[in-house]
Amino acid sequence: MNNANRLLHIQKPFKYGTESIFRNLKYLLAASYTTVSILLIMFAITIHPNHYLHAQTIGGNISTASETVNVDLNKTGNEILHRGITVSEEFHHPYLNNTHRAIILPFREDQRTYIGILNFRASTPVEVILGQRVPVDSATLSMVEKEFGDLEEGNITHGTVKVLAAGAVLKPQYGDSPQYYSASIPFIADSIVLRANQPFVAVYLVSAQVHLPEPVIKIQN
Repeated sequence: MNNANRLLHIQKPFKYGTESIFRNLKYLLAASYTTVSILLIMFAITIHPNHYLHAQTIGGNISTASETVNVDLNKTGNEILHRGITVSEEFHHPYLNNTHRAIILPFREDQRTYIGILNFRASTPVEVILGQRVPVDSATLSMVEKEFGDLEEGNITHGTVKVLAAGAVLKPQYGDSPQYYSASIPFIADSIVLRANQPFVAVYLVSAQVHLPEPVIKIQN
């Protein structure tokens, strides 16, 4: 064997052995990085379990023990954008029997008014009630109604807010199947309520701006 072949014979094992060492080292570093990452994630979940549980609930399927999220609209700013789902509650209406309602936007403590649009779909045909505060007291209104007719107003309670109100009742033109129990309603109102004569569930999107209206009272000729 000449000197060149002898040198090549010696260098080959060293060359291949070096590649093998670096390749094994690369795999070892990758495995170590993965192991450390898993340990850090497990440690973070241990420290903040509620955060990860909440994220999993939001990103995954709806839990059978889902939370009820309440929003205090009296603490909102001048704009509202809500995506919601709600079930109805039985309501003792002053003039109607077997009434069920779902409050989308309640009467406010600050007496401000909503201006916007409501998009909804319900499990049964529902009426849309645009609540309107009566800007006089009940005694004054009673005197006016004796001469000009009855508004069928009532003392309506939304949470802690109780007002004398006379709502505008809208009855959308629905189809004959549940997939058509939906509507898009532009509105200006002091409250927004869905109403039916049986229990229902509804999903909705509502966008509104909030303003304080100027009272205008003309009840004398």
